[in-house]
Amino acid sequence: MTLNVSQGARIEGGEKFEISGRGFVIERVLSRPSAQSATVIVSPPARAAIASGSPAIFDWPKVQAKAATGQTLAPDISFGRTATASISFVEDFSDAN
Repeated sequence: MTLNVSQGARIEGGEKFEISGRGFVIERVLSRPSAQSATVIVSPPARAAIASGSPAIFDWPKVQAKAATGQTLAPDISFGRTATASISFVEDFSDAN
């Protein structure tokens, strides 16, 4: 994937971003065709074609997801005083426009 940065810092790797509600992490920069662009390997691999010119959001990335099957936000209470909760999410585009 080649990313062209119109504003901001040079891509170094490790950055998180989203394109059309799908989240990605830059694993490695392969090459730099120019000062503000980079050909990169991302994780997870794109599940569908991404249109050329699609905006990549780095400053506040959001993904469309739902709670994984069997997940709940009910906390595990320890000694009646403290609690912890954790939840896992999976991508969900079932109601995408």
